[in-house]
Amino acid sequence: REKKISELLSEREELLKRINSLILPGKKEGDNSGADEETVRKTPLFIDTTTKLETAERRIKELETHGEKIRQKWAVTKGDLELVKKTIFEMEGKHERRWNELLSTFSESDSVPISSDGDSAKGSFSSAKKIAELESKLRQSMEAAGRVETLRATLADAYKMNETLQSKIDDLKTKNAKMLAEKSAARAKEIESVT
Repeated sequence: REKKISELLSEREELLKRINSLILPGKKEGDNSGADEETVRKTPLFIDTTTKLETAERRIKELETHGEKIRQKWAVTKGDLELVKKTIFEMEGKHERRWNELLSTFSESDSVPISSDGDSAKGSFSSAKKIAELESKLRQSMEAAGRVETLRATLADAYKMNETLQSKIDDLKTKNAKMLAEKSAARAKEIESVT
C-alpha cells in the first residue's frame, strides 16, 4: 500500500511538471532550466491564483473591520446595559425613599384625628388609596366614553358612505340593464335585417 501511494505521488508530481511545461511558453519538455519569474507571473494559472489571493485578503480585512465594529458596538451596548441597570437601581431606591417619606408625612399629618378602629393613619392612607383608584377609574371611563363617541361618529360616516355607494351601485345596475336591453334590441334588428 505504501508503495502504491508513493507511486501515485510521484506520478502526480510528474503530471504537474508536464502541465507547467505545457503552460509556460518557451520552455521545452525536456528542458530542466527553471522558468524565469516574469513568464510565470504571466501565466493564467498564476494570475487567477493571485486574483483569488487578493480577493481573499480583501475579504479578510473587511471581516476583521466588521468584527471590530461589532465588538465596539457590543462594548457600547454592554456599557449602556450596565448604565441602565445602575440607573434603574438608583431610581428604585429614590422611589422607595420618596414613598416612605410620603407614608411617614401622611401618617404624621393624619395622626391627630382618631378613627373608631384606633388606626387613623392606616384608615386615612387606605381612603387616599381608594380616592386615587376612583380617580384613575374615572379617567379611564372618560377616555372610554370619548372613544365611544369617536366610534359613533365614524360609524355614522360609514353608514352615509354605504348609502351613497349603494345608490351608485343601483344607478349602475339600471344603466347596465338599459344597455343590455338596447344591445338585445340592436341584435334583434340586425337579425331581422339579415333575414
